[in-house]
Amino acid sequence: SVEVADLNASLQGKVLVITALKEQLKGKAVLPKAVSLNPIDPTLLQVDVVPLIPKFCKNRTAHIDYLKHTLEEAATLRELVESERLLRVALVSSASGSQSKYNTKKNRIRRTLKKAKETELKDHPRKVKSSLNKASVVESRASSS
Repeated sequence: SVEVADLNASLQGKVLVITALKEQLKGKAVLPKAVSLNPIDPTLLQVDVVPLIPKFCKNRTAHIDYLKHTLEEAATLRELVESERLLRVALVSSASGSQSKYNTKKNRIRRTLKKAKETELKDHPRKVKSSLNKASVVESRASSS
């Protein structure tokens, strides 16, 4: 009876594992066989290693030299840009140190009343042309002068 109880307990554990696996497989399509839809021809995977013709070899070396030259030029340009950026930052930081921290709008020189009166516009009579192309003078009001 002890042996039967042990077997029942192990069976119960296996049933729990099987039900958990079935829950995981729900909604998933399970194929009994793995079928390749597009088999790859092994001859396509083989690479023919043929030594390069000297003409192509020269082109290859010329291309490699061109790439090296281009990389060197790019590195030089990067260095120039970086040095200019550092120089510009140094100039901006030194210039900003000389600026005033206070509001400079209040420090403007105001015109005196005498200067303001001197530059005041004087009243000029307006000239109005009629349809007959004759100039006539319109008198301004006495209150404006």
